[in-house]
Amino acid sequence: MTEIRSDLSANFLLKQSQNLDKLGRQKVTKDNELREVASEFESLFVNQLLDVMRNSVPESELLPNNHGEKVFHSMLDQEYAKIASKSGKFGLAELVYQQLKPRLEK
Repeated sequence: MTEIRSDLSANFLLKQSQNLDKLGRQKVTKDNELREVASEFESLFVNQLLDVMRNSVPESELLPNNHGEKVFHSMLDQEYAKIASKSGKFGLAELVYQQLKPRLEK
């Protein structure tokens, strides 16, 4: 059951790392692209926080989670992470943006 959750997380991480690799292979020339990559990094970070928090809560024997619930929770955590990142209130994306902004080609 945790295999599905880890598979979904692995797919999400792969997508996010491919987007972040863009910075390593080529210089980002547009301010909007840098903001998008910083936002995706923040989303990835928040998703990992949610995943660790959810895994720290023991499952109830009274109402055990089934396979579908685990998939749902994984997808829900990804959406929560996206929403948190888009809100701009978490702040990590802005810090990453400010740190990488000097690397933009002029």
